[in-house]
Amino acid sequence: MKFLNGMIKSFIMLLNNIKSDIKNARFNTIIFDLNGTITNSVSKDPKHILFRNEYIESKIQMPVSGNLPNETSKALELYMLNPEEYYKYRNEIIDWQIFHSYNDTTYNMLNLLSSKGYKLVLYTDCYMEQVKPTLQILQIDTVFNLIISREFGFKKPSTQAYKYIAKKLNISINQMLMIANDVTQDLKPLQDIGGNTIWIKTEKQLNKSQKIIEKYAPFFTKKESNPILEYT
Repeated sequence: MKFLNGMIKSFIMLLNNIKSDIKNARFNTIIFDLNGTITNSVSKDPKHILFRNEYIESKIQMPVSGNLPNETSKALELYMLNPEEYYKYRNEIIDWQIFHSYNDTTYNMLNLLSSKGYKLVLYTDCYMEQVKPTLQILQIDTVFNLIISREFGFKKPSTQAYKYIAKKLNISINQMLMIANDVTQDLKPLQDIGGNTIWIKTEKQLNKSQKIIEKYAPFFTKKESNPILEYT
């Protein structure tokens, strides 16, 4: 019984490779990472790697050698190229539909959480030129109460971003829940200052986090049966 009571303060659970750390069961704000959490990670996509490498080759006037890091900034810096110049070039000409596509499950889950009274936040290291078309393709460009992109200056990992969210939305840190696929970049900074987290391995597990949210959610009634759609 003591163990069960203690679960509300600190609940760590393994559900299909999903781990949660819930310190405050009455969280009211849910923060999402973008690439790898809501949608697939562009940096690991073979088409993007090819596009990026062709850009590097055009700049250095020679073929790239060896396997470059998936992280675009690191790959560019190996050849002393400015990542911001690349992102500006890429975001102006690339078709994001190559990487992203609308998904019913993601759309339904986010809109359900919003309809239940949760404040939804997107926190990403991507520039807004990438964020906007991506959210439009996913048809979730109007669901977020706040979007924090790279222009805000909160490069991950950062605790300052969460403090900014708290001030902007007039909430406390322990009322936040972050869902992301990267522990070091997204989850640990919030855990360290008292927030709640759910780790998912890939965007294909996003819908399964709804089960964890409903377990604690004061916005869901116990009699209510909310469909949890499988990711396709």
